[in-house]
This record gives sequence, C-alpha cells and structure tokens, in this order.
Amino acid sequence: HLLSNQKEIDAYVIYLDDAGQTKEYMTEGFKKVVLD
Repeated sequence: HLLSNQKEIDAYVIYLDDAGQTKEYMTEGFKKVVLD
C-alpha cells in the first residue's frame, strides 16, 4: 500500500486557500531533492 509509510514520502502539493489563491507546499525532503 503506497501510503503505509507516509512519513517516508516526500511531497509537493499545490492547493487553493480560502480566498482561492494558489498555494504551494513542499515537505523538507522534497525541497532537498529539488534544491540539490
């Protein structure tokens, strides 16, 4: 099951806030992958 080890999954998420503005969220692990 893909989500069984959720803590180990690095993620990049784009979502809309209450005002309908696009927000981006990256886990620290994902930032590390992107910036390295």
